[in-house]
Amino acid sequence: MDEIASPTETTDTIPLEGAKGPVRAYAPAVLEDRQLRTSDFVPRRPAIVTMAILLLLTAVAAVETLHIFVATSPLADPAGKLSAVNLAARGSLGSWLSSMTLGAAAAGAMAIFSIRVHRVDDYKGRYRVWLWTAGVMLLGSIDSATGLRDCFAYAMTSLVGWPPEGSTQLWWLMAYSAITLTLGVRLSLEMWPSLVSFSGLAVTSLLYVAAALAAVGVYPESGPLLDSVVSSSLAMVAHASLLSTLLLFARHVCLDAEGRLMVSVQKEKKPRAKRKPKLSVVDGEEKAESTKSRKADAESDDDEDEKPAAETKKQPAATAPAAKSTAPAAAAKPAGSGPLAGLKFGSSAAPAKPAAITSAAAATDDDDDLDDEDADDGDRSMSRAERKRLKKMARQQQRRAA
Repeated sequence: MDEIASPTETTDTIPLEGAKGPVRAYAPAVLEDRQLRTSDFVPRRPAIVTMAILLLLTAVAAVETLHIFVATSPLADPAGKLSAVNLAARGSLGSWLSSMTLGAAAAGAMAIFSIRVHRVDDYKGRYRVWLWTAGVMLLGSIDSATGLRDCFAYAMTSLVGWPPEGSTQLWWLMAYSAITLTLGVRLSLEMWPSLVSFSGLAVTSLLYVAAALAAVGVYPESGPLLDSVVSSSLAMVAHASLLSTLLLFARHVCLDAEGRLMVSVQKEKKPRAKRKPKLSVVDGEEKAESTKSRKADAESDDDEDEKPAAETKKQPAATAPAAKSTAPAAAAKPAGSGPLAGLKFGSSAAPAKPAAITSAAAATDDDDDLDDEDADDGDRSMSRAERKRLKKMARQQQRRAA
């Protein structure tokens, strides 16, 4: 009794003569890890997809051209020998092409299902719609080859007794409309991320509606040849459009699974920080004076540092005209109240020296100024730092003048 050879890691070696063991009769390419996957049959390049769509349309055009050529040729066909190219007959090339197209569409739906089933964020199992799509495509393929819809319409008319003879096609038209409408809405939601596939599905729906109306006989009659060409062309182009749409969406799903789609990521907007209220100076004169004093301070800082502190203290207070301009309160005092009051020209008495401004006194003045600013709550036209800076500049001018 022969034993079934099981593949192992060391099956490349030939067993010794007289020994019994597994032997590999095929190349290593037969193993599963080297076989083509389902997604490998889906074209990724846009050029290949375009060529496949053009090939489908070319096949439809070739079948229609052959039908028109035979119908307009002087060849007589009393025994029906040329029914294979007559698109109005059952079992023609048009029926075969439609059946093959819908069969390929069913295979494409199963390929999409095999990829969509692995999506991690599909918690509700929306991928199952592709199983229903494959089943409907397979049913359409059988119907195109055998004319199953006519059998269904006749059976329903015989059971129900409606509609009258000559309008039996309403049964399969209503059944197909209910199925395709429900499935089409669901597929439109599935194909929405791919704008090209969604547009193809919309075009396919319009073509199927036009083909159904032509099959029922809504359009005016223009002759047997023209009617057969219009009806068969609309049906085959609709099938080709359906297969092209599924091919485009299968490419989209494959690229999405491989992470090759260009996705635009919107950055989260950061909350705006609240702006602090700005303190503005209401008094225009004080603002202009502060601007000028900034420039004067920048120019006189270097000169002030070079001057010795003793020189600044020994100068008389009478040579301080700038101090009077910046301190209006001192200018408003009477003339007899100053340190030179009571002295005459030529007197031998020397005037008393003015009190020198020390660092302790300056610190005390600063503290007093801060206390005055804290107490003055009603004056809100200037900020605290602005008032402090103006007073500091006034003291500097007094020191320079002294």
